[in-house]
Order: sequence, then structure tokens, then C-alpha cells
Amino acid sequence: MPGQWLRPWLYDNGLEPGEPLLFPWGFGCLYNEVELQGGTANLEWERVDVPDEAGIMRPYINLIAACDILADEELCVARHKNGAENQLRDMLSISLRNLDGDRSSKHREKYYDEFLGTSSGAMHAVHPPEGVVLSSSPLHGNGVFATRQFTQGETIELAPSLLISGPRQIGQLFKDYEFSGPDPDISRLALGFGSCYNHDEKPNVLHAAATMADNAPRSCERYFAERDIDVGEELLVSYGSGWLQRCFG
Repeated sequence: MPGQWLRPWLYDNGLEPGEPLLFPWGFGCLYNEVELQGGTANLEWERVDVPDEAGIMRPYINLIAACDILADEELCVARHKNGAENQLRDMLSISLRNLDGDRSSKHREKYYDEFLGTSSGAMHAVHPPEGVVLSSSPLHGNGVFATRQFTQGETIELAPSLLISGPRQIGQLFKDYEFSGPDPDISRLALGFGSCYNHDEKPNVLHAAATMADNAPRSCERYFAERDIDVGEELLVSYGSGWLQRCFG
């Protein structure tokens, strides 16, 4: 997404100048906001800092029901405490349309049509993963762990992904979290737990683009067990053979 589009999607405490804005993994970026005409968000949020295994404080966003919420009711949140932004709609669609409108990019596809439009299928639903939990990791900060057994080849998660046009659009903010995209100048930023899996040269989780059989848009990534996985195991993916070199030189 171009930089001017990124800031409204961040969560803003609305406190002192210079306070960091929060970019949430999981589904936090995908909540729509209330309509301009008198709507009221049914979710409130607060920042919570929790120490990891090394005692380093990690920020979290705690989403709280602001009223009674019915089954099948859409969840909406106001990201900015001062009410400055309350018209955000469908982050995945916006990011793809921005790519399509980027005249300087050399990509050949119309990404909205290919990944979310009519060519990608009809209605779909992507559910949060079951059988996994985000927790402090002895390897690094947070990690993803199995709370049940997975058999080889079993889907662990379908993670929605943002497609972004590299450092020209968002600088180096996500350089440690980007995966290869469909074209050389396009990167994929995994939501869900997709960006929370730690790295291992011999991973127990593999990933590939979702297909029609997954009943999910092609902008999703399917994470699946490379082998049988036991309860309590940390789920690990490979960031690629050159990741350590890119990060640490």
C-alpha cells in the first residue's frame, strides 16, 4: 500500500505526540470501521504490554465488545481515539486496487480481478485457525504453538495477505516480515498468524498460495503441516535460505 494509505489503518492511542502507532497482525487490520452517518463501533480497544520469555515488553491490542453483539453481526472498530478516521473499508481490496493503479510498477496482472474479483470465485469465509496459539517463544519473542495434533499435509491456517510494492511504498517497516509475491517487485505481508511463525532451516510447516479448493481468495496463503506435529510443538516455517544474510549481513 502507498504510504498515505497505511497510516489510517494503524491503531492510534491518541495520547502524546510521538506515541507509536500500532500495526496489528492477526485479523486486526481487517476490521471495517463504522459508517460516517451516525454509526457506532461495536468494538473498543486498548493497548496492553506483556513481557515475553526474555522479559521484553511486547505491545498487544485488546479488542473488547462495546455492547451486546449478535451472531453474524459485523465487528467494527474505531482505530483512532480522536475519531479522525472512520471510513475505512476492506483493506485487502484497497491494497490490490492501489497496486493496479501504480503506474510505476512493472507487474503485468490486474491484481484485484485476479485475487479478489469475479475470477477468484463467489462468496467466501476465512476462519481464524483452530488448534494453534500465539505465545512467548524460547527462540525469539512470540511464536505459534500447536494445541492439538496435526497430520502431515493438514491445513493449519489460511492467512489473508496484503500485497505491497516493496520499499518504495512503505520503506523498511516490514522488511523482516515480507515473503515473495507473485511478481519480483511485489511482496506479500501475511496477516493471521502468518507473520508470527518463527524461522527454521528445517521447518515443520510449509506454505503455498490458496487455491479454489480452499474456498478462499487467492490473496490468502495456506499453511500446512510438513510432517506430523505433536501438541505443544512450536510451528516453524522457513523464511528462505537468504534470510539470515539479509537481516544480519
